[in-house]
Amino acid sequence: VMQIVRYQKVGNDKYKIFLDNKETITLYENVILANNLLLNKEIDKEKLDILIKQNDIEDLYSKVLSYIAYRIRSVKEVRGYLVKKGANEYLTGYIIDKLKKTGYLNDDLFCKYYILDKINLTLDGPFKMRKYLQDNDISNETIDKYLNSYEDNFKERIDKLINKYLKLNNKLCGKALKTKIYNNLVNLGYDKNMILSLINNYDYNNNSNAKKIYDDLYKKYSSKYEGYELDMVIKQKMYQKGYNMNEINM
Repeated sequence: VMQIVRYQKVGNDKYKIFLDNKETITLYENVILANNLLLNKEIDKEKLDILIKQNDIEDLYSKVLSYIAYRIRSVKEVRGYLVKKGANEYLTGYIIDKLKKTGYLNDDLFCKYYILDKINLTLDGPFKMRKYLQDNDISNETIDKYLNSYEDNFKERIDKLINKYLKLNNKLCGKALKTKIYNNLVNLGYDKNMILSLINNYDYNNNSNAKKIYDDLYKKYSSKYEGYELDMVIKQKMYQKGYNMNEINM
């Protein structure tokens, strides 16, 4: 039987315990308190093995708390993290249950704050968000609840993106420009019906750029073609960019 001689704090919630046989062990405060080591200072070999196992669990729990402190996590993410750390099925279930009871793990809140973060920090649309949430085993009922509640945010984002694309674009016009903007929004994960309900509110006939586009194309192709052939090549290129024949016949 070993006797605890003294304690020395070595970090947050951690203490080094000095034993009378010159050995030391480092334990979490919760392990010390749970085993009443402040009053009962005798430790035998069996008790020491139990303390080490409990401390390993506490250490793993502490690592999980750090993992979820970085950002809110889903149950699936935490389970995957624990498996990577070598936790068995029982220990994984034990820690996940403990996190749920203490409020650190909640898939409903994970869904809500994931969507909010994506709205505030990215250009992602609801379809991309849904895919990620489904991959994390969040129910469609929960996903629908929050995505539907932020529908106005998605409409506002689509309007802002359309305006942004219109300002940034200086080469396309008309249907070609509208199609490109539509495809960009679909690729970002926005609902096609929602896009169509908003995209028709804008003018895509950017006629002011026609002369510049023509001059740029003339400069690019005049060394390869001339006369009628040059004229047809330029018109074809402008047509592909969405400019109509009235604008092309300058």
